[in-house]
Amino acid sequence: MSAETRDDGVPGSPPYNRVLRTDDWVITATEDWRSQATEWCALERRALPSPFHSYTWAASWYEIADASKAASPLVVTGRYKDDRSLTVLLALCRSRRYGLTMVSPADKGASDYFKPLMDERSAKTLPPMALAGFFKALPDVLPRHDLVMLNRLDSEDLPILPSDWPHNTIRLAPVGTWSMDLDQVTRESLKSRLSSRLRKTLGSKIRAMEKNLPRRVEHHWPLKDTDVLQSVLDMQAERFETTGHRNRVAEGPWRDLYASIVKSNSAETHLAASLLFSGTTLTAGMIGFVTGSNYIGLVQTFKHGPAERYSPGTQIVFETLGKALDEGIASFELSIGDQPYKRSFGCQRRPLHTVVLPKTLLGKAAWCGWLARHAVRGLTGRLKRSGTHRVSA
Repeated sequence: MSAETRDDGVPGSPPYNRVLRTDDWVITATEDWRSQATEWCALERRALPSPFHSYTWAASWYEIADASKAASPLVVTGRYKDDRSLTVLLALCRSRRYGLTMVSPADKGASDYFKPLMDERSAKTLPPMALAGFFKALPDVLPRHDLVMLNRLDSEDLPILPSDWPHNTIRLAPVGTWSMDLDQVTRESLKSRLSSRLRKTLGSKIRAMEKNLPRRVEHHWPLKDTDVLQSVLDMQAERFETTGHRNRVAEGPWRDLYASIVKSNSAETHLAASLLFSGTTLTAGMIGFVTGSNYIGLVQTFKHGPAERYSPGTQIVFETLGKALDEGIASFELSIGDQPYKRSFGCQRRPLHTVVLPKTLLGKAAWCGWLARHAVRGLTGRLKRSGTHRVSA
């Protein structure tokens, strides 16, 4: 293993850049994400779908994070053996949290999951453990840090198994992500994908709303109006305020991220909005991120008030699904969270994991705390299930 390095990572110094060569990989880490744009976009075109690793999404966040000094952008690329083109790319950032210097996914949690951008052909042909070797070398190519935390890692399509990670560095995340394949679905067959209960309920709710209120649906594909974006985010913020929960999406940096993507929309990569009105009142809205033929829902919300009895949240998902079919979307995602309605729409669950790779003594101490926390959660979960079984018996 050899390295060509400028390993300081000191604020105010030139952008960090390091090249690490192993037996199988040439790995580069750099803070200069703009220098990667050409190869990044080329990899996108031949990669497995990974919306949150698109250049549009990551670069928009990097601009915001760089300007606000919230985090230092960090792009890691890997070429396998003699490949001239990129095999894999990770959009990361480095920041201070909980007294630690952490390397984590680029947008610090705004993305619903972390799925490395990987060449589709390589994902099918890499030998066993090759990608594990890339991740094993990852801490050695990064600037100074205490630990790497890859939260909500989606690796189902990648040639790496949970058992390939170093001992005790991976745990199953508490939530999964939900999606459906629309390749063989038409508008006529869409309803057959829904659960029988949902089909009956949805039809009656739509008819009742049309009878009692002026019902109207608008689609903005692509979304070009930031006022539409803000109206949906404001509606979601109101809902969170009534429940007392924190709404991260409504906060400044993430609003700025969405607004930035609206301004940089392209035919291949853009935000899309579907809106449900009762009369002139916006009753429900859904905002998604479209990359090629893939759609991922980012925000799905509805307004408190009289129209709630018509299940506007369910209606807007159904209307968005129909629009996705019209637009030729092949993969439709309803994002993270295990709400029952996602299964009712015919979505399938993909598990997510959290990976922690400690580097320093401080990082190892935090890692031990993380393991202990997961052990307590596991014990608590088993006790709850055991109590439920005894009660039911």
